[in-house]
Amino acid sequence: MKKKVLVTGGSGFVGANLTRRLLAYGYEVHAIVRKGGNIWRLKGISNKINVYPGALDNLQKLERLIKKVNPRLIFHLSTYGSYPKQQNIQAMIDTNLTCTLDLLMASKEINYDRLIITGSSSEYGKKRRPMKESDIPEPNNFYAVTKVAETHLAQVFAKTYQKPVTILRLFNVYGPFEEEGRLVRSVIESALSLRPILLGSGEEARDLIYIEDVVDALLAAAKRKNIGPGEVFNIGTGVQTTILELAKQVVGLTKSSSKIKLNAYPGRPWDTKHWAADMIKTKNQLRFKARHNLLSGLTKTIEWYKK
Repeated sequence: MKKKVLVTGGSGFVGANLTRRLLAYGYEVHAIVRKGGNIWRLKGISNKINVYPGALDNLQKLERLIKKVNPRLIFHLSTYGSYPKQQNIQAMIDTNLTCTLDLLMASKEINYDRLIITGSSSEYGKKRRPMKESDIPEPNNFYAVTKVAETHLAQVFAKTYQKPVTILRLFNVYGPFEEEGRLVRSVIESALSLRPILLGSGEEARDLIYIEDVVDALLAAAKRKNIGPGEVFNIGTGVQTTILELAKQVVGLTKSSSKIKLNAYPGRPWDTKHWAADMIKTKNQLRFKARHNLLSGLTKTIEWYKK
């Protein structure tokens, strides 16, 4: 029998890429998606998976679904607030906290191998050195606040009930199927269409990790044994890149004539010149290291957008 996997946020950027990999590996995929949401990322594979619109919106319905599916792995990728257009604070609380609690409680009696929750590097706030899992969170926006709370909620649940729940703090993910308006997609689309590339100061830093590496990390965490309940792991490259450096690389790879225009946007409270993951714990315990550097990741991403 195929191993059953439940993926929340299955039609999202990370979820769709993970779902495609799971299918390629022969898993039976059950994907929860937002009711009424656009599932364009699942085009070509939606008939190969089981899709459940709005299943996170009702605890009783979720309990029945999880009992029926009885998954061995659960990937909780559903989130709200990580995109600039997602500014509804109540929706952040509902999705990032209430839905997470419902999922944890609905699956409490399921004997799963691992439940993985995706956190965010924004939980750390501003640091002047690579961010470590043991750092005190200093969130400086509403989304980050809810993600910190989600992490603590998952940790207390995992330790209270001794459940194999793991939190992966994703850094700045890019690649195929990225959401419109996100940094790397915007820069690439501007370069390919020969439009000016509009940036802030250009000094803002990011730890950019290619989506295939993030999927590798999710699967690595799912397979590892002897991870304590509620452990947190950074998922990045450990290398920071300024936005100006990113834009220059994209212009070079696309051979674009686009001009880079600095100070086109005002600074934001969470912008910083220091943004990189400390990857020591992840390398030692998950045996994970990103396979792609920025050059190879951008090359693959640009080719995907060209197609």
